[in-house]
Amino acid sequence: MDKPIEHYWKIRLENLKKSLEENNFEVFLANNSSEAKAIVQKEILPKTGAKSVSWGGSLTFTKTGLYHDIKNNPETWIIS
Repeated sequence: MDKPIEHYWKIRLENLKKSLEENNFEVFLANNSSEAKAIVQKEILPKTGAKSVSWGGSLTFTKTGLYHDIKNNPETWIIS
């Protein structure tokens, strides 16, 4: 089997997704930060209708580019 550790974590992640969905959570999986950013922008934010974002200084949030996209969007604002 190629990449057994990656295979193990993929199975674990799919099991977690299934468990969360069974408890009425909507789950999105992304392979990288670009995919995660796209999911937030195209799926999550439009569904919530959120116009503000609370941010506690997460480097992940800034590294994905979401911080700057949301900050520069005149229809949203960020609370830090």
